[in-house]
Amino acid sequence: MRSVKSYINWSISIVIIILGSITVYLIQENYKTNKHEKRQLLLKSTHDRAINQFSNSIDKFAGILSGMRSYINLSEEIPNAEEFQLFVQAQLSAIDYKDSIVVSFIDTAHTFVYSFTRNSLNPANLVNKSVSSIRSDVEIARLNKLMQHDRIRLFYPINLIEGWLGIPLNFRVHRNNKTYGYVAPIISIKTIIQGLYDGNFNDEFQHHFSTESGEDFDREAVYDGSVIYNTLKDPEYYKNFEPDTSEFLYSTISYFGLNIRIGTGYKSSTTFDDQFTRVLYIFFLSFILFVLLITYQTTRLQKLNLRINNTNDLLELKREELATKNEELTTANQGKDKLFSIIGHDLKGPLNSIRGLLQILEFEKISDPSLRDVIQRLGYSTKNTSNLLDNLLRWARSQTGDLEFNPKQLSIHKLAEGVINELSQMASEKDIKIYETIDKDILHLIDADMIQTVFRNLISNAIKFTNKGGEIKLTSELTNNSLLLKVIDNGKGMESEHIDQLFKVNQHLTTEGTSGELGTGLGLLICSEFIKKHRGRIDVESVLGKGTSFIITLPF
Repeated sequence: MRSVKSYINWSISIVIIILGSITVYLIQENYKTNKHEKRQLLLKSTHDRAINQFSNSIDKFAGILSGMRSYINLSEEIPNAEEFQLFVQAQLSAIDYKDSIVVSFIDTAHTFVYSFTRNSLNPANLVNKSVSSIRSDVEIARLNKLMQHDRIRLFYPINLIEGWLGIPLNFRVHRNNKTYGYVAPIISIKTIIQGLYDGNFNDEFQHHFSTESGEDFDREAVYDGSVIYNTLKDPEYYKNFEPDTSEFLYSTISYFGLNIRIGTGYKSSTTFDDQFTRVLYIFFLSFILFVLLITYQTTRLQKLNLRINNTNDLLELKREELATKNEELTTANQGKDKLFSIIGHDLKGPLNSIRGLLQILEFEKISDPSLRDVIQRLGYSTKNTSNLLDNLLRWARSQTGDLEFNPKQLSIHKLAEGVINELSQMASEKDIKIYETIDKDILHLIDADMIQTVFRNLISNAIKFTNKGGEIKLTSELTNNSLLLKVIDNGKGMESEHIDQLFKVNQHLTTEGTSGELGTGLGLLICSEFIKKHRGRIDVESVLGKGTSFIITLPF
């Protein structure tokens, strides 16, 4: 008999520890999954911003170009270099444009007619030189095609002799049904992509730019095998960070006939918060220690009680031995009470302190969304652990017979009202309404702490399995010889085969709440134990997808 009870006690402890292990694993995996999803969403948002920034800069360049095309094609005569330069100066000053730009007029034979920058004429001595000396046959073919229509064309980035990287956006000169050549304005590529690196935008991300033929470029140079005249290096060039480009998000965008491939990725690989894991494991190890201590003490008390029962037949002959055993039992009970006091104080005290600190941190302005998420999850985990500790203490006391049953004539309405106020924050987080219509005039012989615990577990359970915007009702009903109390929700409900498992200690049913909440099912076992002490019972009615009703029957 003694070994059977000891086996049951330790079996229950093992089940509880396994459930705790599963809970810790699910919390950690859920944390990793959420962090990964948030990283991907942030990467997508950053990538979209990079594309928009690049596109807007190209469009702005095209706007400047459109003004040039209108000027040269609508003038009475083709303007000379000085006239065209004055127009471009006025155009750039009007929009407060400060960056480098070079404009060249080239005839149909691909010979430079003139070239100028904002403040100088023929800066690279290109007049009368052939474009074919600096451009490939493929590019010459594209320039020939350019002169066949009025569409603007974007060409590959070029390492300019002037010492900066430019990107040409060309248009043909066509007047009176005759083509005279084309104009090749070249703007600094740094102007196009600088916005991606301004502010804090580049602290966490890197960008990869390449042409449709596969050549990389950054703000200072294009890496196509040509001579690079610029001595500056772009510190944000993606290869500086030894990236794993398989984790990049890429898009190929067509700009005026040229395809540009833009990639965005994190500078560092995915990491998870070791502090969160450490705190989680500390809580779990404390939980295991608590379960083992309770099981050991319960088993020891059962052994002592068994010894006392065996001595009843020899009471007259062994009074002295019985007195000794009673003294040992008293000492053991005092030790047990001290153990419960230590557990309740030394575990709940730090938990409550941590909860208070986390609540303060939740009201701080923390810019890092990942840190805010960790604080909220730690608060939720700490609150659940504290509730689990309360339930374990009550359950352990009820199993050892140490929990006092102290019934008094009390108003059930007031007890329920107090619990609802206590759980109002939990309900408001899911926008759940709680309606309580228990008859205010009903007084019943009940233990206040036990009934409050029952209400607290049933209502928090209803909140867990009710969808956002749902509702929970508390009602009362008098019959001939009983009082019926009901906790009704319109949540997810359960299947009939699960109902029979709810109040069995050797059965375990763990179901996630509507917001991913986890539980051990221990609260319902406590409710059943406490209602039995009132000579009552708990019944369950549930329809999958429509809700659940817990009916408490208390006899008069």
